[in-house]
Amino acid sequence: MLSWSIFPLIFSITVTNVYAAPHCHKRSEAGGSEEDYRQPLVNLAEGNKAFRTNVNKTYLEDLTVNGQHPAFAYLGCSDSRVPETVVFGGEPGDYFTMRNIANVFQKADTSAEAFVGYAVTALGVKHIAVMGHYGCGGVAGAIVEGSKKLNAPKTSITVADAAVKAHIDPIVELYLSSDNEKIVALREKNKDASEVKAPEYTDEGFRALIEENVKRSARAIATSAVLNNREVELHSQESHEGGSSGHASKPIPVYVHSWVYDIKTGEIKDLEYSFGPDGYQIPMLKDVYVA
Repeated sequence: MLSWSIFPLIFSITVTNVYAAPHCHKRSEAGGSEEDYRQPLVNLAEGNKAFRTNVNKTYLEDLTVNGQHPAFAYLGCSDSRVPETVVFGGEPGDYFTMRNIANVFQKADTSAEAFVGYAVTALGVKHIAVMGHYGCGGVAGAIVEGSKKLNAPKTSITVADAAVKAHIDPIVELYLSSDNEKIVALREKNKDASEVKAPEYTDEGFRALIEENVKRSARAIATSAVLNNREVELHSQESHEGGSSGHASKPIPVYVHSWVYDIKTGEIKDLEYSFGPDGYQIPMLKDVYVA
């Protein structure tokens, strides 16, 4: 029998009645002393003070007056080791961002659909980047959960586990159905194992599934109603060029990209799996990337 909880691979959380109302406690038996809880807040406060000291105040004023005009919408993983603004050397206003466990995009997710819709129609982004990362805990969890489906009957789970499992279910299905030879090899290796643990960072099947999951989300975004509608608008505009001018806001092409970040090296891999409107040449990160 497999004995494993999906949650610790991603993050740890304890849900108790203490969240029902605000309380002040001198000590938490499970979590440590009052100082253990205070210090992270001190770190945040000091970090914000440093930001306020060093930031260009004129730049912040411009963002306040003129709003945001990011070129990129970014769908990434919630993992704390992959902060897009730091990884890309960005500034406030550079990226319109949505992050969730394992950078999953599902068309049935109204929050994700709203993210893409607002990015394209309200902000006028030029690119949508889906970026996963090697060593992703959500994908590791999908491998273990998928192996459980192959090897063992369902067992009771916590509320927290159930929420995470529902979220990563598309990755579980990808793991179970993919014909990628590296993923197939990993699946076969785990097929009859009495216990399946999270794979190593460098495991080829693990890395392949991370890449395929990024591609899956990018493809889902590229074929979403929002992007399909944008392509119709573009071609409609082309067919009417030469007619009445003075259009207040002409639709622009939007390109969807698939990238993976390597936590160990800080490098970004372009999976060369990008989408754009028919008839438009897709600009690629690999063509400008400096290793």
